[in-house]
Amino acid sequence: MSNDNEADKIKQKIAKEITAGSRPSGKPIDLSDANFHDTVKKMNYLIVDFWAPWCGPCRYVSPVLEELAKDYAGKVTVGKLNVDDNPMVSSEYMINSIPTIMFFKGGEQVDAMIGAAPRPFIEERLKEYL
Repeated sequence: MSNDNEADKIKQKIAKEITAGSRPSGKPIDLSDANFHDTVKKMNYLIVDFWAPWCGPCRYVSPVLEELAKDYAGKVTVGKLNVDDNPMVSSEYMINSIPTIMFFKGGEQVDAMIGAAPRPFIEERLKEYL
């Protein structure tokens, strides 16, 4: 019977983390036209990297955002949206230059930055909204 209790506790913990918008794994999530709006609504704090595989500056920023996802796991979720594969959201947010990094808090966009930036600059913006 203790195994059932343990399983219930684990399920409750996972459900709480999901509803709180945390990503305990600390890895960026893949966003798409299909899941973007629902994800923005359910995450407390979300950073979205609008990128494309052929973009050199995007390849520079990607590891920085992966580090931030790991370092801020449970507080911030990092998402990646490939603009070539997801034209609806890219058009809606008028993404004309990549990388574009958008910051969402409580389901609302609170900031954006265009171009590759070093970790301290991105992290400073992130901390403004935590």
